[in-house]
Amino acid sequence: MPHVVVKLYSGRSEGQKQALAQAVTEVVTRALGTRIRSDRR
Repeated sequence: MPHVVVKLYSGRSEGQKQALAQAVTEVVTRALGTRIRSDRR
């Protein structure tokens, strides 16, 4: 999985940040044809 950096201005809630992280993860894995793994090495 690539390392993706997202920079945001202040004012976003933790829920918004978590939703963004989940959406980015889903799009990147779909675009690369991979799957989300729970074992992080």
